[in-house]
Amino acid sequence: MFSDFLREGTHRSWFLILIPIRFRIPQKPPATFAPLRGQLLRGPAKRIGCVLRTLLLGLFLINAQIVDRVAAIVNDEVITLSDLEWAIGYKRLPIPEDLIARDALLQETLNQLVEQNLIATEASATPGLDVSLPEIERRIEAYKDQFTSVADFERHLTQLGMLDNDLHDLVRRQLTVLLFVKLRFEPFVVILPDQIEAFYRTRFLPQLGVPEEVAPPLSLVEEQIRQILQVEMTTQDLDQWMVNARRRARIKQLLF
Repeated sequence: MFSDFLREGTHRSWFLILIPIRFRIPQKPPATFAPLRGQLLRGPAKRIGCVLRTLLLGLFLINAQIVDRVAAIVNDEVITLSDLEWAIGYKRLPIPEDLIARDALLQETLNQLVEQNLIATEASATPGLDVSLPEIERRIEAYKDQFTSVADFERHLTQLGMLDNDLHDLVRRQLTVLLFVKLRFEPFVVILPDQIEAFYRTRFLPQLGVPEEVAPPLSLVEEQIRQILQVEMTTQDLDQWMVNARRRARIKQLLF
């Protein structure tokens, strides 16, 4: 089917489905990520020989807040291990049991968060990028529809350590980044008729796997092809922008 082209992965995974970034340390990490956190964090502290020092240390830590592990620093903004866990949990991705696959997932997620951060920073300095409240609410409702019930949705947020206002802020950030990409790159993409025809003959027809005589005519799918080429060419421009943005930014990865 022609819609298969929309799932070919010709663009960045975060380009259409962004991973929100949060910068709040939860009081208690979700139980789902206990094996992950145990794999990455350091082992138990060395035993303190002096009983008095142990008691004093215990009293000091009663009201202390657990410090999250820093995964990366982008300019002056910190991305923590909890941010990675939250991003994976938000997309409801399973945590691989294989350590190599797990590290690959973490590295990919961290790269996505870094790039989102760079885009969000640029978007925040761009005037006119205002997302309306109805747009935010529609996106939240669409996210809720992925769950079997409201209780299931609320349970998921609780497991992630997220409040309703956190979700609202992060969806707003998602939409702001998407709006920046749309306004910054799409207006400069020009799709020519010969590019559409080339796509139809070299990609659409072979993928469809039927003789041209029985395939949908170009006039019927022209607009859909134009949309796909729009995404691909916008992504190419965005990739080049990202290369330059990374070069200008101060990025330090500490987790890997």
